[in-house]
Amino acid sequence: MTIGDDEIWALEERFWLDGEPAYREHMITSAVMLFPEPAGIMEGEAILASLAQAPRWSHVDLSEGILVRPNDRMAIAAYRAHARRDEDSYRAICASSYALVEGEWKLVHHQQTPAGET
Repeated sequence: MTIGDDEIWALEERFWLDGEPAYREHMITSAVMLFPEPAGIMEGEAILASLAQAPRWSHVDLSEGILVRPNDRMAIAAYRAHARRDEDSYRAICASSYALVEGEWKLVHHQQTPAGET
């Protein structure tokens, strides 16, 4: 079973817009995430708890996307994100790693590095 490139990018967009429910469905329980401070480094349930409290983005643009498949059980997505909600705007350089787990693609790792205006 392989996931198409469009499906990986659709998952990335869902994570930004749908938040905790999307992560709960498509993330391994021991996933690791690195967010800008004060969130910092998080794992598993701490990620879900944090996301459940965070306001959702209403729109996100993903650009400069690169998708690498080291083998048929892994996928790594790297991209720039520009997210918006109300008057708030956030730009970041992001990377996510996926693994095929029991026949389903799951998020294993995600990192965001804030980026200036592009």
